[in-house]
Amino acid sequence: MTESAGPPSACPSEIPSRRDEILGAAYHVLVEQGFARLTMLAVARRARASKETVYAQFGSREKLFEALIAWRADRMRAALPAAVEAAAADGITTEATTAEATTAETTAGGAGTPPTAVLTAFARDLLSQMTAASTIAIYRLAIAEAERFPILGETLDHAGRLPVRTSLIAYLEAARSRGWFRFDNAEEVSGLFVTTVLGDWPLRLLLGRAAPPDPATVDRRAAAAVALITRLYGSCPDGQPIQGP
Repeated sequence: MTESAGPPSACPSEIPSRRDEILGAAYHVLVEQGFARLTMLAVARRARASKETVYAQFGSREKLFEALIAWRADRMRAALPAAVEAAAADGITTEATTAEATTAETTAGGAGTPPTAVLTAFARDLLSQMTAASTIAIYRLAIAEAERFPILGETLDHAGRLPVRTSLIAYLEAARSRGWFRFDNAEEVSGLFVTTVLGDWPLRLLLGRAAPPDPATVDRRAAAAVALITRLYGSCPDGQPIQGP
C-alpha cells in the first residue's frame, strides 16, 4: 500500500511526523470504532500506511497503546497557559506593571498577567481539556486496560496530570512569594482549585451521564473557582484583598 506524506505545508516545522500521523490515526480508530477494533491493521489502513510501517514505529500493539496515551497526554498538557509556567519561573508583576503591558503580551498570558487572569485562563483550559471527547476516550482506554496494561494509567498520570499540577503549584508559590496569596501549603490549594473547577464532570462523562460543558458554563465555573481561591487566600502585595475576576 502506498504511504501518504500528508498535505504539503508552507512551513516545514508544521509538517506532522509519520509517527504523529500514525498516532492520530490510532486515536481516530479508538474514538470511532472502539477499543476492540484498535488493531495494528486498522491503524495502518487509517494512516494509509503498511502494517509493517506501523510495527516498525511501535513494535507491538501494547507499545502503540502506550505511545497513544503519552501522545494525548502531551497534547492535554500543552493547553496549560504559558503564563503559569512563565510566571512560576520568572516571577509575577504587580497590577501597575500589568497595566503597562502590551495587549498582545496580556492576551498570550505573559508573565505580566495578573494572577486572577492567569488562573482563570488555566481553569478554562483545564475544564475544556478534561471534558473533551478525546480526553474521555483516552481515560476510558486506560481504565479498561488497567489490569492488563497498568503502564497506560501510569503513563497518563506522569505525562499529563503530574506536570500540569507541578506547574500550577510552582505558580501559586511564586504568587505567594510576591504577596498575592497567603497560604501554608500550595499543593493543598492547587488541589482545592482543580477540584472546584472540575467537580464531578469528568466522572459523569466517563459514565455517559453528562455532555461536555458549553463555553458559558466553562467560563462560569472558572470564575467561581478563582473567586473561591482569592476569597480564601488572596491578598495584594499592599496587604489589601486581591480582587477576583
